[in-house]
Amino acid sequence: RIVGGQDIEPTNRYPWFARVIGNKPDGSGLDACGGSLIAPDLVLTAAHCTEPTIIYLGVYDLDNKPDNSGYDVIANVRHPLYGTGNYSIDYNIMISQLAIPVPSIIAQPIRLNFDPNYPNDNTDAGLDLTMLGFGSIIGGPETGLPNPPNQESSLLQSATTNYVPLSTCAMSKDPNTGVVYGVDYPQRTSVKENWFCTVDDVTATCFGDGGGPIIKEHYFSNFNNNNYNQDTDTNDLLLGVISGASGYCGNQYLPLWNSRISFHKEWI
Repeated sequence: RIVGGQDIEPTNRYPWFARVIGNKPDGSGLDACGGSLIAPDLVLTAAHCTEPTIIYLGVYDLDNKPDNSGYDVIANVRHPLYGTGNYSIDYNIMISQLAIPVPSIIAQPIRLNFDPNYPNDNTDAGLDLTMLGFGSIIGGPETGLPNPPNQESSLLQSATTNYVPLSTCAMSKDPNTGVVYGVDYPQRTSVKENWFCTVDDVTATCFGDGGGPIIKEHYFSNFNNNNYNQDTDTNDLLLGVISGASGYCGNQYLPLWNSRISFHKEWI
């Protein structure tokens, strides 16, 4: 799950959230990522995820999946520049095509942010954003292991995180140990415009959260409209795709880097 997150309420709050499943290359089982429905038959996720074969929409409890919630994948397209350089966070996005469109009664696509100036380091430092996932409920700091046992949450989790400027991201540290986790971030990408950083002192991501969304909730909301329901009408804006971090999985002091949607507008 999102470490430090909470069960989503109401359960149908994020119908466009995708559970992305692929077969591990070594044949040892299944691999899971998050994703976002961006068109009736297209899901956006991270390029580092195992080749997706089936994607679930409208699932909020892994132990109680609705009938017909799984959609076969007929094509996966990674960004053509992913993996061509020395940095795994560059161009870390992929689009999966579903065999059939998702009915609008099940889920409608989330809107994409194509504004290159939002969010930005000068005006949006500390901006509250939301991340979602089914990833592991045990982080490295809880076990003392950089790669703890993967224990997924059966319930979809959400958590608030904050947009931070690159300079802040680079100096993020654990206040308990003084370890500066972000010191190498400026060296981790050759194209700084293609990602942004988030961090929070309570929440973090872990295994299974990669490829999931970073959103600004209710971005399009008109709160003076009496017909608008803040709990059920999404009006969310997809800003980024969770790409990864370094160090302990689930460390809430560890900066998280996310592929910036607006940078990839033309490719998408």
